[in-house]
Amino acid sequence: MVSYAEVAQLVEHVPEEDVVAGSSPALGTNKELKGLSQEKLARLADVANNTLIKMESGENKNPTLETLKKVAKALEVSVDDIIK
Repeated sequence: MVSYAEVAQLVEHVPEEDVVAGSSPALGTNKELKGLSQEKLARLADVANNTLIKMESGENKNPTLETLKKVAKALEVSVDDIIK
C-alpha cells in the first residue's frame, strides 16, 4: 500500500501546465498507484466510468460528495486525498 505522503509527493511534481483547472491529478495518481484502470475503479466505486473521466479531466468540477466518498473508499484513501 502506498502512503499518503508518497501520493502527495507525486502530485506535487505534476507540472502546473499539465493540470486542467478543476481536474483531480490526485485521483489519477491514486488510481495509477493502485494499478487500476478507469474501468476497474468505476466498478469498484460503483460509479459510471464517464464520471471518472470527467473528474480527472476537469470537465466535472463539482462531483457530488457521495461520488467522492465512493471513489475514495475504492482507492482506500480519504476524500481529501483525491481532491487536492
